[in-house]
Amino acid sequence: MKKILLFILLFASDFGFSQKTQFCLYTPIDVPIRSIMPNMRVNLGFGASFAYRPIFGFPMLAEIKTSFGRYATQTTTESVQLYQNYKATNVHSSYASKFNKYLIGTKWLIGYDIHTIRGFITPQIGLANFRTISSYNFNDPNSKNYSGKHVDLRNLGGVYGGEIGFEILLNNVFKKKMSSNVKHRLLVSGSILRGFTTFQYTNTNYMQDLNTASHLNGDANSLYIYLQNKYSYANNVTEVYSSKLFMWGINIGYVINFEQKDE
Repeated sequence: MKKILLFILLFASDFGFSQKTQFCLYTPIDVPIRSIMPNMRVNLGFGASFAYRPIFGFPMLAEIKTSFGRYATQTTTESVQLYQNYKATNVHSSYASKFNKYLIGTKWLIGYDIHTIRGFITPQIGLANFRTISSYNFNDPNSKNYSGKHVDLRNLGGVYGGEIGFEILLNNVFKKKMSSNVKHRLLVSGSILRGFTTFQYTNTNYMQDLNTASHLNGDANSLYIYLQNKYSYANNVTEVYSSKLFMWGINIGYVINFEQKDE
């Protein structure tokens, strides 16, 4: 994630004043359609986007957009005997189900740049990535910290959709406090996202210990994965679900616009 944000910032610094660019930080809330994805939960995350207008004055921007979120997590603390002649060590473990998006689109603006409120419509296509991650953290008797993680499941697939919303020009609201050379906006939008293929994902809120999970023998067609954590006494497993991807979302963000360079 840090590398992607660094690339966006460097790209914006090189082209930010050549025609017109837009950089956005936003919070996405992705809500699954329960009839299609009954075991998926609401995904909360953090995202960034970069848009570039190839022709100054033309109401279209090419946009790259990404977001990183999680929709399920569990944490545990176990007292584990790791070293001889020392008391037991508290090992903190976490298990997370994550959902990331990587999208490209064409952002069509509705209304002029100087208007306090302008709308936009953005057809999008790209990739979505489900990941299940197990991690641990503990201090040894000498107070040295140890941590690690393991990706238990990763599933990447193509998606398509769109976004529609509006931006509020804050320069018009706070005229005395903001420069006219850089425009600041508040973004609010709704989105829809569908998958081209079937996705596999988990929900770590439903993980169980293999030794006590009585339902595991109930459905021979169910697929389960072991959540790998070498410092845990528990043999945690979680079910792998397969379904089409279908979500709607709400996005709230802050947008900064760089205007055309004066020659």
